[in-house]
Amino acid sequence: LVTAKEGYIGKILRINLSKRKAITQELDRELLYTYLGGRGLGICLLYSELPPRVDPLDSKNILYFLTGPLTGTMTPFTSKYVVVTKSPLTGTYTRSLAGGHFGPELKFAGYDGVSIEGKAEKPTYLWIDNEKIEFKDASHLWGKTTRETDEIIIKELGDDSVRIVCIGQAGENKVRFACIMNDLFRAAGRGGTGAVMGSKNLKAVAVRGTMGVKIAYMKTFKKALLDAYKSITNHPGTASRKIYGTTESVASIGLFGGIPTRNFQ
Repeated sequence: LVTAKEGYIGKILRINLSKRKAITQELDRELLYTYLGGRGLGICLLYSELPPRVDPLDSKNILYFLTGPLTGTMTPFTSKYVVVTKSPLTGTYTRSLAGGHFGPELKFAGYDGVSIEGKAEKPTYLWIDNEKIEFKDASHLWGKTTRETDEIIIKELGDDSVRIVCIGQAGENKVRFACIMNDLFRAAGRGGTGAVMGSKNLKAVAVRGTMGVKIAYMKTFKKALLDAYKSITNHPGTASRKIYGTTESVASIGLFGGIPTRNFQ
């Protein structure tokens, strides 16, 4: 099994909303190294665990929140988590990434990821506090915006360091391009992942972790980080990216047809 010293925690949290059960499953080293990162692991799990021809909004669809081996470390650009599921927008595999604090917090709680299947009887949110897992009533949150949901859950749990992913009214109503939001402004915005959450009566997932991520070779790791930071700082595109973010790439991506305007024409 993979140990914490190698970046991976080696565990995934399995949630069944229909049965209100949560179990922790250990992950095999070969699986993690063959399908590297949350995106690779996610497509492997979805392909092997999801029955064929399942409707994306059926309770049998599986929703995965996954991280990578560098998530939760000081490595730049690695704070993202990935949502993997069968897309209600396309009817096939989708993966959507978002940055912010949720991914690292999931690692700090002791998990490389969470898989969610089934459907709750009523609106529910999950509370993951390290090894403590609770299914909480979210009836009072149904119809709330993602900002309102975030603020209410933090107040209820009494901890402003809690990190939350949640849906708004679009996800609740299964709009096929609905997003999953975290840290107020971060969006897993591709493929309608929010609609899958809504189809499961899952309003939010709140996480608090205190365990951290260990590094096997700290001196080597720090040197690699310094080299990376220097490379990023000296790159000619860094200054404009700080100002404009990924919108800086819109024009160039549009030139080779990478934006879905005019049906990718």
